[in-house]
Parts: sequence; C-alpha cells; structure tokens
Amino acid sequence: YDLGSAKLTGQFAYTPNYFGVAKRGTYFMLALDMPLAADFALNAHFGEQWLKVDKSSGIKQTFVNADTAYLPKNYSEWKLGISKQLSGVGFELAYFDTNLNKDKCLAFQGQQDLCGSRFVFSINKSF
Repeated sequence: YDLGSAKLTGQFAYTPNYFGVAKRGTYFMLALDMPLAADFALNAHFGEQWLKVDKSSGIKQTFVNADTAYLPKNYSEWKLGISKQLSGVGFELAYFDTNLNKDKCLAFQGQQDLCGSRFVFSINKSF
C-alpha cells in the first residue's frame, strides 16, 4: 500500500507441514519503509508466527525444560532499521528481536542466543 512517500507492505505465508514437526504454520508480517532526510530510509517490520503441532511427533507446545523438544504455539519477531544507498551499494543498520526468552529459544532452536536481540550491519549490491 502506497502512503505517499512511505510504503506499507504485508506478507502472508502458510504451510500444511512446518519442517515435518508441525501440522501447519502460518506467518503474517507488516513492513513500513519510509524515506528520511539526506536519502536515508527507515525500515521496520513486525511478524507473528503461529504453529500447530502434530501430537504424534512427540514435540511439546508446553515448555518444560531445556531438554524437552519444544515448539512455541506462536511467537513474534520485529526489526527496526535505517538504510542508505550510496553509488548503487546499500547499507543498513538494523535491530532485530523476538519475544522468545532464552530458555524457550534453547529448546526451540538449540541455542540460547539465537532468538535474542541484536544489531546487524549489512551491505548489499545488486548486479
């Protein structure tokens, strides 16, 4: 959706078989890209993931401890970044985070810090 100089976009994804461990997965995301002064841009998004586990998989959707296979029923993730294009090269500094705590992240992904907040600096060039 075009908001004049700003741009609002959405994304919807559905799978009936989420990596073989869930009956279905649904994801919805809204993003905002807005130009700023001096040719900078603000880039933000918010996404929500919903998962329905197949009970025969043995995976729980109730957190017990870090040794239990765990898949959250839903979780949120977001990004807030600032970007700039210089001579056809894109630069962005962004902050990413989720609402999964360290214990749930450890059981879900196998690493405590994978779901934690972080800053990411990226450089891209299209050919």
